[in-house]
Amino acid sequence: MSPHRQRWRDTDAEWEKFGRLDPYFGVASAEKFHSAALNPAALQEFFDSGRAHVDEVFGLIRKHSRPDFRPQRALDFGCGVGRITIPLAEVCDQVVGVDVSASMLDEARKHCSRHQVNNVELLPSDDALTAAPGTFDFVHSFIVLQHIPPRRGELLIRTLLRRVTENGIAVLQLTYHRRASPRRRLLHWMRRSLPAANSVANILQGRPLGYPLMAMHTYDLNRVFLILQELECLPFHLRFTDHGGHLGVVLFLVRQPSPASCSW
Repeated sequence: MSPHRQRWRDTDAEWEKFGRLDPYFGVASAEKFHSAALNPAALQEFFDSGRAHVDEVFGLIRKHSRPDFRPQRALDFGCGVGRITIPLAEVCDQVVGVDVSASMLDEARKHCSRHQVNNVELLPSDDALTAAPGTFDFVHSFIVLQHIPPRRGELLIRTLLRRVTENGIAVLQLTYHRRASPRRRLLHWMRRSLPAANSVANILQGRPLGYPLMAMHTYDLNRVFLILQELECLPFHLRFTDHGGHLGVVLFLVRQPSPASCSW
């Protein structure tokens, strides 16, 4: 196995740890969403934030591209515990949620049952989306790619966009810059690259020794836009994000018809 693929597998294992130890904080990193602090009010706020996100995304799609947009089949890549998947099910005929963490998927199933959501399928994720065949007229991923090393993330972006139907829409968020001092960058690199350094940091922060690091990665937008052009995915809107100094962008894309299917 190549070093890159071993590192990717290690990354997946870290997210399974989040799924077991701290699934809600793993999705939205606010102190109130830690497992030890979570209460019914915080849980309601957590899912309300997902519904607000879906409302905003569909409002922007309908304003800037398709006023009557209602997907028949949607994919939520990195669905976690269902924060966005569940409200997506209210505006889509069918939703497929995929995640690398089996524990996250188990938690999502509980919430789908609690909310009486019957049009969601929750499946394990891999880089080829093997468990979720077929195409989608809406593909969505938010605060997920930023945790995936860019070399792997670029391959995943290609995979996701190839699954979008002609004239379908994709909404993908990724990070491209970090506002941090050289010292903070070095500390993050050490924690990401040296398990012992992360263990020491956990001790200093009062966390369990094996608590996973929430790694963040930045993407080269030149490389990302090359992928978009090659796959004929046209941006029609964008929105900037800032998560604690990690600057990102949400790309709103439409998959252009292939030349053979165009009348012009």
